[in-house]
Amino acid sequence: MANKRKPAASRPVSVRLNPEEFAHLESLELPGARTAGQKLRALLASARELSPGAGDYPAQLARMQAQVQPIIQAAREAEHDMGLRSELVPRVADSLAEAVAWLLTQAAWEDTPDREALDRLEAGLADRSAALARHLFEVYLSGDSAAYDRSALADRVAPVAALALLDPGQTKSAEKTGKKNKNKKGRKKGK
Repeated sequence: MANKRKPAASRPVSVRLNPEEFAHLESLELPGARTAGQKLRALLASARELSPGAGDYPAQLARMQAQVQPIIQAAREAEHDMGLRSELVPRVADSLAEAVAWLLTQAAWEDTPDREALDRLEAGLADRSAALARHLFEVYLSGDSAAYDRSALADRVAPVAALALLDPGQTKSAEKTGKKNKNKKGRKKGK
């Protein structure tokens, strides 16, 4: 006979909500949750899934995209009504959802991350930041329909674009100077 695991016993919890909180809880539409208790359990399950290190990347990505999608949908509907179009809004929102999903799945260390985990974290965030910058530049360099207010976009992206045009030789020279200064600080006097 197989060893069946008994489900954990439920414990009653009493919660006091003010009328606004209760009305908000009642208004929530959560899959499979009709009663206040079911909705609270669904909210707790969702919070557990969103905690750092929880779940796998595809599941976290789906959760983050589900959070972002209503915002994008509302923006697209408003754009349609006003005859506008922005490629910036969905690209940035999608990039941020992807970055947060990735970040949440990377934070699975127990206490303090080791050097390898920190290196992986930094490299992954650099990858995602570069992808976001690439999206900004693509929208910046595209046609008039890519943003609601091209001048506001230009005001924000132009300084970053100017930095991107730096000579890579200058960057390497600055990196070497920084390493030399680090080495000098780390040496003891008299040696």
